[in-house]
Amino acid sequence: MSNNINWDSYFYTRYKPKKDDWSNEDIAKYKRWYKNWLAYIKKNQQFEFKNTKVLEIGCGIGAFVSLLYEEGSMPVGTDISRKILEKAKKISPHIDFFFYNIMETFPYKETYDFVVAFEVLEHVPDVGIAVKNIFKRLKRGGYFIGSTPYPYAKNMTDPTHVNVHLPFFWKTLFMTEGFLNVKTFPLSVPPILWGMMIPRYVPWQGFVSTTLIIAKK
Repeated sequence: MSNNINWDSYFYTRYKPKKDDWSNEDIAKYKRWYKNWLAYIKKNQQFEFKNTKVLEIGCGIGAFVSLLYEEGSMPVGTDISRKILEKAKKISPHIDFFFYNIMETFPYKETYDFVVAFEVLEHVPDVGIAVKNIFKRLKRGGYFIGSTPYPYAKNMTDPTHVNVHLPFFWKTLFMTEGFLNVKTFPLSVPPILWGMMIPRYVPWQGFVSTTLIIAKK
């Protein structure tokens, strides 16, 4: 990711804690959000996460890896913000977290059953390198699960969104980098209605309109 962006500030401006600093109250909020994402993915893809090794790129405060841990998975959370990782470690000391920039070589030889990255790829200046690095971290037969905004005008207002593309672009890129089976799904979520996952792109302001990507190595 770009070195010109202060990712520590990002988690205090673009995504703000409920109070003065990140706490258990915040992780409960985001777990509520991601619980529906996880249920949607499990239902539609028949994935089972128990006893699997999962790497999350861009874990933020650690809500999704916390849910995976409760599923019986062995998750690892990574992020480009050292400050948010400090908070995640304090809130969830039973989960492994470490700093990682997807544009760089992974520091360990470990491979995983799943690599997940929600709303991350749009921030990456060279998505080809990012997808190559994701591919290397997956076991043969493993899956990438991620999402990235649909190119509506509302999704272009964040200056860190440097790669926002149509679904065909992402499917072509993942196939080019060696993935055997790549599926994309439209998905929109109104944050005020936590449980509603709409299988289409909604252009309205206030909706998270994104492309869900499922790619098998």
